[in-house]
Formats: sequence, C-alpha cells, structure tokens
Amino acid sequence: VVTNKGLPLTIYSLEICHINDLFDVIISADDVNIPKPDPSGINKALEKLNIQNKEEVLYIGDNDIDYFTASNANVDSLLVIWGPREIKCIDKAKYHAQSYNEIGEILL
Repeated sequence: VVTNKGLPLTIYSLEICHINDLFDVIISADDVNIPKPDPSGINKALEKLNIQNKEEVLYIGDNDIDYFTASNANVDSLLVIWGPREIKCIDKAKYHAQSYNEIGEILL
C-alpha cells in the first residue's frame, strides 16, 4: 500500500475492511518527505520488497494522482473506474478495470 493518508488512518481503514493482513508493506504519508504524485512512496515500497525490476510492478489506483505517481516512478498502472472520482487520464494508464474480477483477470 502506498497512500497519502497518515499511518493511523491507513491502518484503521485496512482493519475495518478486514484486509490489514493482506499487505507486506505499507508506505503512508508519514514515511515520505513528499507525497504522491512524487514517486518516493513507490520507490520506498519497492526497496522494502527488494524489487529491482520495475517491469514486474503494476501500481493499482483509483484516481489521476495514482496514475501520475506510477508514471513518475516508471511503473505500469491499473486504474479502477468504479470509484466516486472522475478519472481524466484513464486512457493513459496501461490497464483499467471495472470490477475486482477484472483486476484478477488482468493480473493472470
């Protein structure tokens, strides 16, 4: 998880969704000097995961800032289009998905 939220709110959000055990790394706004769309959050996550080949990375987001963050980090992006925000750069992302099932199909 790479988010512009602070760590306490991020942990709380993951806990109420019952998905807090699904992520190996959480990079919050508290962990970086410059928030998204700066690539430092993604780069820090890749470092913690010991991923050196950015071609193996797909950053999933739900807004334009997420697209620009992925682009700035030189990684591919997938944007979900069912959220409450209008995404102006949806066609710039490598992938987009209309459902969780569609994300699964793309990842396979």
